[in-house]
Amino acid sequence: MIAGSSSLAFHGTPDGTTASSGSPTVSHLYGVAATYSVTLTCTDDRGLSATSAATSLTVVAATNPVASFVVSPTNARVGDTVSFNASASSVPPGRQIQSWRWDFGDGSASVTTTGPTTTHVFTVNKTYTVVLTVTDDIGRTATATLTVTINP
Repeated sequence: MIAGSSSLAFHGTPDGTTASSGSPTVSHLYGVAATYSVTLTCTDDRGLSATSAATSLTVVAATNPVASFVVSPTNARVGDTVSFNASASSVPPGRQIQSWRWDFGDGSASVTTTGPTTTHVFTVNKTYTVVLTVTDDIGRTATATLTVTINP
């Protein structure tokens, strides 16, 4: 650890700029997926500095989650409790789904849950389009729809 004030500089940004910080962490937002050669330079308050050996940093393109769900029972009647399960929804490694928003297509308010399952009771026999929107921990979303027929 360097005594006194110090600064960190991160070299290896695609545009040749240097990301700097006066704190123990430094970050840079990469806009292009690629592999970069990066180094870290630490400079103390006396102007003495040390630079790390170059290392490869691979940046991958961020991908959206995948929304998917099933309904049970498939032959529901008016007044039945219908179960929805979105456990098959997924996100890329290292990310998590934060919310599941359900729109049942019957004019009722949408429901947001913190888990992949919910239930709903339909009060009119007809065919509904149910929409699921999942949101991950970096704000990316995905949508899936299913048609649900409610019998008399």
